[in-house]
This record gives sequence, structure tokens and C-alpha cells, in this order.
Amino acid sequence: MAYDNRGAAYRAKGEYDRAIANYAKAIEIDPKDSNAYYNRGIAYHSKKDYDRAIADYTKAISLDAKFAGHYSNRGLAWIAKGDHDRAIADYDQAIEIDPDYALAYDNRGYAHDAADDHDKAIADYSKAIEIDPSYALAYRDRATAYQAKGDYDRAIADDSEAIRLKPDDGYAYYGRADGYAAKEEGPKAVIDYRVAAKLIPDSDPWHAQALTRITELERHLAAVEAPKAPANDDTASADDASPAGARVALVIGNSAYAQAGKLANPEKDAAAIL
Repeated sequence: MAYDNRGAAYRAKGEYDRAIANYAKAIEIDPKDSNAYYNRGIAYHSKKDYDRAIADYTKAISLDAKFAGHYSNRGLAWIAKGDHDRAIADYDQAIEIDPDYALAYDNRGYAHDAADDHDKAIADYSKAIEIDPSYALAYRDRATAYQAKGDYDRAIADDSEAIRLKPDDGYAYYGRADGYAAKEEGPKAVIDYRVAAKLIPDSDPWHAQALTRITELERHLAAVEAPKAPANDDTASADDASPAGARVALVIGNSAYAQAGKLANPEKDAAAIL
């Protein structure tokens, strides 16, 4: 128990190698300590050593097959490795053990999203919200699925609820900004991207991405709002026949969001630590 506790203290401080060493000592003393394998798996997971994490979660399952968290965490590791089918199978098992496990529904939805099955993802996120209406992350995740389907109004509504429940969630502001940008509501998008950039840590790739979106949007908005110089009759071209006030398309929003690629969601890693 002492080594388990010390490992947990090191893990909480982000000293994962020391945590792993202490959990290994706990396992040496008691090879049937499922909790030590589980916690060492979390430490490996935090180091993004997913193969070792899966091995430890699997050993924990062999020692205690009735703890839903073992399957839930292994599912996250499978997602990180791109094996969505195995992840979904693990969440199925977690939900069978605990039908009211909101986190398992949310993470299974995340696996469906990663496999581009957004309708199943939305169903799982909705179930997580039904179980726990205060689950801010489930709203934000469902917003992402609605974004992928082009349902920007529902996406904005879900991100807004996530923000109401967790006002310091920079990723929810970022997602809502993408929704506004896709609807060509540029000023609202800029406001949300600015808040996202303030809340998301500088070291996170989403921070730099938010700053890039602000620059792109402001450039487009400036082009839309700039007064057009009077045309000289001698140099007027067919371009001058465009309707007054024609809008410049905002070439950002969901299409650019998709091009940016899937980035690691730190909340999902945090959700592994139960």
C-alpha cells in the first residue's frame, strides 16, 4: 500500500518514471495487486507509452474483471493507437458492468467519432448527458460530432452549454468559434478564438491554431469591410458588375478544422485517471 500511495503522489506531480518504479515495487510485493497494475498503466498512458499501458490494463482485468474503469482506460489507449473496434469493444464491456457509467458512454462516443460514425457518437454522448446533465465534456464532444455533420447550430448550442458548465474550457470556446466561422459569423468567431487562445496553454497546438484562425478571420473581415475605390470609367472591368456588398467567403471553419488534423485531447487523457 505504501508503494501504491507513493506512486500516486509521484503521478500527481507528473513524475511518471518515479511513479512507475513505485508501482513496480508494489507489484513485486503483491503480484495479484490489480490496482497497482491499473495505476502503473495510467502512468504509462500519461507518458503515451500505450503498449505498456494496454499490457498493464489487461493484467488488471485478468485479476479483477468486474471493474469498469479497467476497460474504459484500455479503450482510451486503443483509441490512441487507432484501433477503434477494440476500443468500442472495451467500452461495451465497461457499460455492461456499469450501465450508468457516463464516462464510458462519452469515451465510446469518442471512439465512434474517431471512426467517423458520428450518429453513433451523438447517441452515446446524449446517453452520457442523460446520465449526468452536468457533464460538460460530453456536451463539448457532442458539439464536435455535430460539427462533423455540418449541423452548426446544434454544435454551437452544445459548446455554449459546455461553457456554461465549465467557463474555463478553452476547447469549448474554440469549438464554438469554429461553428460561428462555418456560419460566416466572423466577429463572434474572433471573440471566441481570442478567449480560447487565452485559456488554452501556450504549449498546446490548439493555442497556436487559435491565433492562426484569428489572423485569418480578421484578414477576411477587413477585406469585406474595406471601402471599394471608385472605378475609373476607362478602366472598369467585368469584375465591377458584382453586387454591392458581396461577401468574401470565410475559408476557415469546419473545413479548415478538418484539415488541421486530429490533435490529442488532453481532457480525454485526464479522463483516464479514475
